[in-house]
Amino acid sequence: MKKVKASDINFVEYDRAKLIQFYRLSTITRKLDVSNSSVYLWEKIGAFPKSVDFTDTCKAWVASEVEEWALARVENRNAKVALRNATQAANDEKVG
Repeated sequence: MKKVKASDINFVEYDRAKLIQFYRLSTITRKLDVSNSSVYLWEKIGAFPKSVDFTDTCKAWVASEVEEWALARVENRNAKVALRNATQAANDEKVG
């Protein structure tokens, strides 16, 4: 492995990279209460953020992308509930 000297490091990129947090698969499955295979399937079909490969055997997901994905699911659910409530209210007005 090549030694890295301090003069070789681009500190702007280093500081930027420090700001990025990652979730390993175990964190995602624990937070979402889903199986490993569900996460991999969702990723494969484009329904979940893509992972970042650090090595051949180490991958992780950008935490902010996973959080945005989860938030979008909640917002989608809330929009469906609001639509259902508005439709029910309109139907109730027609009947009443």
